[in-house]
Amino acid sequence: MLLEQGDLLYIPQDVYLYSPELKYTTTKPLVALYLSNNNGSPVLQILVDGVTMNVRKKHVYPLKEELC
Repeated sequence: MLLEQGDLLYIPQDVYLYSPELKYTTTKPLVALYLSNNNGSPVLQILVDGVTMNVRKKHVYPLKEELC
């Protein structure tokens, strides 16, 4: 998955999100903003509801605009 900073991500229900201060599992699908990835790490840094969180790359999907 090739992502650029600022891309939108779809996060399904029951995905574990965490930061040093907060840990929770999503109760509904969410949309997040991609921030960064540390050199091929399986963890992405994202922005969800104004909070910077971490999520495993395999649990999110890029939102892409369909071309007509």
